[in-house]
Amino acid sequence: FFLIRGGFTDPGIIERNNEYCYYDNRKSVIKVNKNGHIVNLNYCYTCFHFRPPRTSHCAECDNCVERFDHHCLWMGTCVGKRNYKFFYSLIFIATMLCLFQIFVSMSFIINQYKGKNVKSEDNVVVVVLLSIVLFFDLMFLAFFLMKLCLIHSFLVKSNVTFYEHIKKKYDNAIKEKPFNRGLCRNLYLAFLV
Repeated sequence: FFLIRGGFTDPGIIERNNEYCYYDNRKSVIKVNKNGHIVNLNYCYTCFHFRPPRTSHCAECDNCVERFDHHCLWMGTCVGKRNYKFFYSLIFIATMLCLFQIFVSMSFIINQYKGKNVKSEDNVVVVVLLSIVLFFDLMFLAFFLMKLCLIHSFLVKSNVTFYEHIKKKYDNAIKEKPFNRGLCRNLYLAFLV
């Protein structure tokens, strides 16, 4: 559900300005004050407009996206302002499902080892070996899913996108990140707006 919903939801694409093309290279950046921090508004020469704060141009989709996080290959679209909640829900549910499957697989292996539910010796060996292989595959997958989920949880907590984190856009902020509103407000902005 979250994969399909996130893939078909508009990520926050800003429409192109086809009527007016601004070609003055001397003024491709405008500085504005955002909550006491100076933020640059860069001009997009592809879409012909000044990008609002936290907007970036995606090379894959060839569009400017509000609160651009990244281009997701799973969903086949950008992750931005309007579909981030579906992306986060997808990785959170996938992580929980993977951990649940690890628990079920481990329980099955332990029950078979103790001798419960034993019907035929040949089948038991094959099933236990397959369960062990599944267990280690799931452990490998869970490691990466948990890491992805933890990274995005940290980013939601501080109201920073993955793109801003990778580019280290706000590492030089003296006190705090310019868009950080506190934990409750950041959660509200990420999941309910």
